[in-house]
Amino acid sequence: MRDCGCPEMSREQCGLLRSIDILSFYVVDMALYLDTHPDDADAQDHFAHFAKMLRDAKQEYAQKYCALSQENVSRYGATWDWECMPLPWEGGCD
Repeated sequence: MRDCGCPEMSREQCGLLRSIDILSFYVVDMALYLDTHPDDADAQDHFAHFAKMLRDAKQEYAQKYCALSQENVSRYGATWDWECMPLPWEGGCD
């Protein structure tokens, strides 16, 4: 990884990234549940609510820090600089 002079992750950045991880897991889990229970209206509502929370969190992260995926680059004006972020095995979010 090249040294691009990016500062260490702040507590706020790490907290938002952790929230995105948690929301991502929940949304995938709810999608799997809905695969076997497609008529569960409560689960559909939960899925929609948390999917929106996840989109909002990703948007906030992209606007404040950098894009987490290609879809966030053009949509939120973020840049292709995720190689600057310290990865978990490099001490990111310790």
